[in-house]
Amino acid sequence: MMIIRILTCLLLLAIFMYCFVIAIKTRKLIYKMTHPTKFNYEINTKTPYTYKKFDFITRDGIKLSGIDYQPKTACKGTILVFHFLGGSKEAILIFVDFLLMNGYRILSFDNRNHGESDTAQKIKVNLRMDFNAFYEKIKSMGIEGPFGAMGFSMGATQAFWAMDEYDDINAVVIDSGPLIYVKKYFNYVLNIKKIKNPVCRAAFLFVFLHYIGFTRMSKKTINVLKNLNGKNVLMIHGEKDNIITLENAKLAYELVKSNNASIWLVPHSRHLTNKYLKPKEYEERIVEFFNKNIAVELNYEKNSSNIS
Repeated sequence: MMIIRILTCLLLLAIFMYCFVIAIKTRKLIYKMTHPTKFNYEINTKTPYTYKKFDFITRDGIKLSGIDYQPKTACKGTILVFHFLGGSKEAILIFVDFLLMNGYRILSFDNRNHGESDTAQKIKVNLRMDFNAFYEKIKSMGIEGPFGAMGFSMGATQAFWAMDEYDDINAVVIDSGPLIYVKKYFNYVLNIKKIKNPVCRAAFLFVFLHYIGFTRMSKKTINVLKNLNGKNVLMIHGEKDNIITLENAKLAYELVKSNNASIWLVPHSRHLTNKYLKPKEYEERIVEFFNKNIAVELNYEKNSSNIS
């Protein structure tokens, strides 16, 4: 009897240790994904624009960092830009510098755990809370619409949500997004990271899909897209995108499809490589889209605010 008890205790201890190791491994992976490495991006001050940085606070007390890029020519519109996972308000500049050269003002910010914004210890993603705080800060600075918006990958979700929530966001450009088929995406992530342990995979998927809330986020995005039917939307997606696959973009387009929405599928392009492969057409399509939908005759001094 004593031997059986000892063996039972050893078995339970082994199971506990196994689960503990799996939990630690899973948490490290989850934390790393929700807290990507921050990189410093240099801003090229020789280009024809100026910039100012500003800070603001979210409802849960996280300090975020924003930036206001202004063209040196007369400003004909303002575009809010939402960055990709692991990106920043500086990293997006190589994707949107042509808009500055065409007279558009660019406002962007670092989501929590990115760039110069604070790092939150919690692993839950708060994309909506972050862009709400960003929008409220912009309005408090006296910057008025109509606005355009541009979202890259992760930022595509924020751009769509923002358009649904704020009436003065009149046109949205999406590059390599949004993510809708979340379970397929996270299985892809696990495969890339060569996580084969079934318990670890199950724990990872449960946390991301249900605790962090990507399943809810996907459902919300679908509902938002239905609400945006008839809105001015330009979607750009690589036909060979293996991260946010083409089926995500096709579903999103079907939900917003109207005479005011269009989709450009870039041949041979992968994730966030559309501008790199088709730079001239990429820039021309986006400038034409914003010129048509948000460009107005503006007094530059009137629409430039003092944020010092």
